[in-house]
Amino acid sequence: MKPQPSILSATATRRAWRRVFKRLWLGSIGGLMMFGLSDIPAGASAWSQKPGEGLAILNYRYYQTDKAFTENGALITNDNGGSFEQHEANLYIEYGLPKDLTLIGNFFFQHVTSSDDDATNSNFGFSQQEVGLRWQFSHGIAQAFQFKFGFPGGYSANSEPLLSNNQCDFELLYFIGDSFTLAKRNAFWSLGGGYRLRTGAPADQLRWLATAGYNLSRHFEIFGQLEGIHGLGNGREQKVDNISITTDYTLLKASLNLAYHIDDRWTLSAGPFVHYYGKNTGGGGGVLASLWYRF
Repeated sequence: MKPQPSILSATATRRAWRRVFKRLWLGSIGGLMMFGLSDIPAGASAWSQKPGEGLAILNYRYYQTDKAFTENGALITNDNGGSFEQHEANLYIEYGLPKDLTLIGNFFFQHVTSSDDDATNSNFGFSQQEVGLRWQFSHGIAQAFQFKFGFPGGYSANSEPLLSNNQCDFELLYFIGDSFTLAKRNAFWSLGGGYRLRTGAPADQLRWLATAGYNLSRHFEIFGQLEGIHGLGNGREQKVDNISITTDYTLLKASLNLAYHIDDRWTLSAGPFVHYYGKNTGGGGGVLASLWYRF
């Protein structure tokens, strides 16, 4: 017996939605994760954009802490009622080029406040900016190399708290990842790591991250990430009054985000992040809210 038209229609609709969200997943993975920190990789994945297509993500990130990790990794409360607060707006863009290349731009504007019982200092402006290029050289299990160049965004180097260390960064990362089906729903994973060479006072860094996501329903997706930054001890002292950009630090961070796919172009996402271990950097955590657009 042939299936009834209504059944055929429902089956075709489900298949169409799967194709739409598979396209959305493979494209939007190229935008994960986008925490907004200028020292955390954005667009960290093994997937490239198709030529002439792209992804834009507008992020708002809030971070606050009254605790700090010591050089031995102990989490302590800041002396004298000290606290640090950061509001950050971030525009992340990917654009597909021929030959599996993707052009990357990552632009940041910050307002930071450092305070204690005696004084409060605030500063705002364009902080460290990034441009880069990703080359996907494998399409079975996706693999890619990504190069990024970071540079000062025109902020004042004499205002405190500093928005960045007034340095240039050269970063090379390797990524591997794949998508799969679990319980008839799309899922993906991505692993990456590499080296960041930093001029000026900041120490060079080793970096790694692990990302995984799962499509909960037609419109909802959940994804999380673990990230690591490890300073290599070759930095020098610099007065910054900004606990998030000390010159030689280690930071391990975890995040979890829920995304709502409005259609195959627009997505909203939000979720918390936490600094769960570190050395010479801030504890605490915050939230990230993002608006995604595929073009």
